Amino acid sequence: MNSINGFFKDEGYGLYVCSLDRRYFSFVQEENYVVNVICFFDERKETSTQAQLQGFLDVHKERLSYGRDKDIHFLKIMMVDQMGPFVIKPSADPRGELYTDAEGEEEAAKEAGRRWVGDVWYLIEDGADGFRLFVPPQAVEDFYGIRKGLENFVRENGVQVLLPMPETQNEDYDRSPVKENADGSRNIKVAKKNKNVPWITVGMILINLLMFAMKNLGVYQAEDYSLTNDILSDSGQWYRFFTYMFLHETELHLMNNMLMLYAAGSLIEGMVNRVYFTLLYFISGIGGGFLSVWYHTKAGQPYYSLGASGAVYGIMGAILAIMILTGLWRVKSVFFRIIIVLMLLFATGAAGGRIDVMDHLGGFVCGMILCGLYLMMGSSTKKGKVL
Repeated sequence: MNSINGFFKDEGYGLYVCSLDRRYFSFVQEENYVVNVICFFDERKETSTQAQLQGFLDVHKERLSYGRDKDIHFLKIMMVDQMGPFVIKPSADPRGELYTDAEGEEEAAKEAGRRWVGDVWYLIEDGADGFRLFVPPQAVEDFYGIRKGLENFVRENGVQVLLPMPETQNEDYDRSPVKENADGSRNIKVAKKNKNVPWITVGMILINLLMFAMKNLGVYQAEDYSLTNDILSDSGQWYRFFTYMFLHETELHLMNNMLMLYAAGSLIEGMVNRVYFTLLYFISGIGGGFLSVWYHTKAGQPYYSLGASGAVYGIMGAILAIMILTGLWRVKSVFFRIIIVLMLLFATGAAGGRIDVMDHLGGFVCGMILCGLYLMMGSSTKKGKVL
């Protein structure tokens, strides 16, 4: 029999949390700031209190956000036994009472069933008929396109879930519940996460600081490694497209660019693969430098440029692409925070002295395009897309 783990893996979900008693577990699909969570509650042997179930959901919100605002979407699925204490009986009643007690205690059963009516799907174990998916009229009709596939899967394969054994449980899983409260609810242990350090961003800043110190000590002359006219026609000078982005004229120039780099880099480095982030930095810097040299040479303007701002503006363009393509702009707290950061970055850059607008523009456009391609290619490889 195929496990339901395989079904969710094909849809882009991974097993995320399993309680110690294995009655609560979940699958998660995460892409940047948009997260889809499918929580299972196995009620076939023991009925949980609403406080217990809500506690499990609260754990997810805390763990998945870990200090950042995220657009988290939940789907709750209750696994029930048709032959157990309550029988699922769909009703046309707009209040949506779904439970009818097998022994006739209808009111108590209806009250129990009303807890989750409107936002829960049911996987019903129906004796010899196996499992079937029941979606109440008041519940969400579909959840990012998985309903039809899940219905077919459980009808053909049942519901076999591969969960980690408590004694071999990975630290990524919560060992819960761990404490019972006076009201009968139980707390769920949350594994603390270490804050992600933007190592690539910090590394780039240290390289820039080192290069500035070496320039002041007379180790090299900045003019020999900066952008100048006509280097496009001299292949022996192309190294300047790489070296110029680590050079700065004054302390103020360096400080402004490093503040911009840390603000933008620390914001995006945790959103994408670090190898990709490194490529994004260099390609944006090279692209900005290329546009700047081409423009000034074409216009016949004497030209001399250096600084990390082309690469930094590429990171800013990537931030904008992430906001647009992942739906992050819908999370208002994140949207306004990023907009404020971008405005401050542009203002800081404009206050840095002589501005190479073409370098900024070229880096920004390169960053937007590269990050857009990265996100679209990542989504196209998954059956369960986050839109």
